[in-house]
Amino acid sequence: MLMTDPCYSFRGNAFAPERAFWIGVDALHWQVGSREDRILYRDVSEVRFYRGLARGDAAVKARTIMRLQLRCHSGRHVTLSPLHYIRFRHWEDRSARYSAFIDVLLPRLRENPDLKIATEVHWTLRLRHAVTRSVPPLLGRFGETLLNMFRPFGLDRTARFGSWLMRTIGPWLPAHRVARANLKAAFPEKPDHEIDGLLQGVWDNFGRVMAEYAFTDELYDYNPLDQVQKRIIIDQASVQRLFALRNKGQPVLFFSAHLGSWELASLATAFGIPLTAVYRPFKSAALNDLATKRRGRINLVPARFGALAQVESFLQQGSSVGMLVDQHFSGGTDVVFFGRHCKANPTLATLARKYQCPIYGVRAIRLPGSRFYCEVTQELKPLRDSEGEVDVVGTTQMITGVVEAWVREHPDQWLWLHRRWR
Repeated sequence: MLMTDPCYSFRGNAFAPERAFWIGVDALHWQVGSREDRILYRDVSEVRFYRGLARGDAAVKARTIMRLQLRCHSGRHVTLSPLHYIRFRHWEDRSARYSAFIDVLLPRLRENPDLKIATEVHWTLRLRHAVTRSVPPLLGRFGETLLNMFRPFGLDRTARFGSWLMRTIGPWLPAHRVARANLKAAFPEKPDHEIDGLLQGVWDNFGRVMAEYAFTDELYDYNPLDQVQKRIIIDQASVQRLFALRNKGQPVLFFSAHLGSWELASLATAFGIPLTAVYRPFKSAALNDLATKRRGRINLVPARFGALAQVESFLQQGSSVGMLVDQHFSGGTDVVFFGRHCKANPTLATLARKYQCPIYGVRAIRLPGSRFYCEVTQELKPLRDSEGEVDVVGTTQMITGVVEAWVREHPDQWLWLHRRWR
């Protein structure tokens, strides 16, 4: 091998040795230990791209990766992957070197006029798609029965079980690596043992939130006129704000985040404030029906095409609007979150510009013993442009800044499991 030849090496799995590839004049060469082999470019009949599941560090950037397989007339085939196996559950993402190598290899192969190029989905990804398509309908069909099975155990015991379950299995899921990368990027000064502690808290909170779906009636049993509250504590300033908003009768724009028990962010309805909430729908109609039933007296608008028109219709009828604003929004507004650029949903700021509605933030922080502290911020004044109109980009950044301050205060209660920065 000449030092000037493009080269690439990777190990496919625990049972395969590492292969070192280099591009020759008329053939693709590789070496395993002291043994060398090659395939001539003219013998390659097909180039097949396989889209499969990302692992290791690659899963932080994207959910899938693309492998390449060369198939020869003789039946031989060679596979190249951007993932390099290091040890059990540890993979190195070599996408940069892999892409550079493939960019040089493909033009050599295309010199063959009979070459076929195909794209396929790897069986592991097909299996995952099959599971994700089948689980929501099953949950929708039997979800009510499953939730009712936990009710005899009570909220506290069920929440503790949900916490234990997710703290046990969560670290084995791909989302755990995403959460770790997110936390390391947001808090580069924190040592690994602190990051591990926050991850345990993230899974603890997530498991409790899932378990609490069986007890939504108990959690939503809040009466602002009752001096003794069972589960939910709201400070007097927030209570006074919500009563004032109800008495004023003007539609309000509420925003919240996947922090603590985010389902409780809709408690404005307990004060007689009509509320419309935008939510991300499931792929199962039955599961959507179950979620709608569990969410109480709220107008629910699925986040899909036409959602904005529905929301505006409810606003014009006097309903307030609530949204979770802390996840990636494709095609959204560029904002800075924890010092890093990402996309945010500008809908709330757009509505504020068009209808001049006041903006308030709502959060529900988890307390020990399946109790919660709910808070409504003071009215947040939107940023305005030179013409006095609401600045959509600036206001979206302001809202993102409020969410960041919440997360910094309780980092173990935020949902770090999604790829916020892309």
